[in-house]
Amino acid sequence: MIIKPLLATLLFAFTLTNCSRENCEDWYEGNDCSAQQRDKFYGVYIGVLKTYDPQGDLVSEGPIDLTIEQGTEINELRLTNQPDCVFVLTITGETGFTIPNYNGGTGGTVNGEGAFNGKTLFFELNSLNGVSSLTFFGSK
Repeated sequence: MIIKPLLATLLFAFTLTNCSRENCEDWYEGNDCSAQQRDKFYGVYIGVLKTYDPQGDLVSEGPIDLTIEQGTEINELRLTNQPDCVFVLTITGETGFTIPNYNGGTGGTVNGEGAFNGKTLFFELNSLNGVSSLTFFGSK
């Protein structure tokens, strides 16, 4: 049958001309590889911020809106109202991130990790001096 080789040839040609994620440079995606992967994470996330003491007991809980914007590097995002709080995307094509050490105010130096999942955001911050930890869960 000539149809199978023809179909295979057409699929192969389509694969060569189609710019999928596998054909894009790191941290880019889309049909023409022009979209930065981090672009889809920008925006306002409405959620709940919880603070815990060193024993893991809930100290406070309250609603908060966090705005995520472009960071300095191609794989970075940051909080608009706390530009030192940087989310570093760890693996191209993935949604997990780390939060390197930064001055977290009364909690002292903090760091953490988190992830985006569709339109939701979750992260945890831990103070290096063991005073407290924070979690945030929210969505666009």
